[in-house]
Amino acid sequence: MIHDMLLTVLHPFIQIAGRTVGAAEHLGHYVGLL
Repeated sequence: MIHDMLLTVLHPFIQIAGRTVGAAEHLGHYVGLL
């Protein structure tokens, strides 16, 4: 029960972290092309 609540609370932060990592990878790719 407590674990499910933690997962629900943390899920948006995990999504944001994933998007941040994805954006960083894209930036790194573009910088590598320059």
